[in-house]
Amino acid sequence: TFLHAGAQSVLVSLWSVSDKATSQFMNHFYTYLSKGKTKIEALQLTKAKMQETQFSHPFYWAAFVLIGDSNKSIDFNH
Repeated sequence: TFLHAGAQSVLVSLWSVSDKATSQFMNHFYTYLSKGKTKIEALQLTKAKMQETQFSHPFYWAAFVLIGDSNKSIDFNH
């Protein structure tokens, strides 16, 4: 698994979600990460943001869960 290979955390989907919804989800998620939010904050904010989009139904965003270390931010300058 990714965690055994050294990843600190992994964002996974519990079921198949459309490519368009996933693309929008990931765009929001990485935007929040790039603003210094922790991984868990970015996930929570992304799920809230998705409720304001055409993919507002939980089917499109509730599938995403974070496994591993969720309280760190990511430094995009390295």
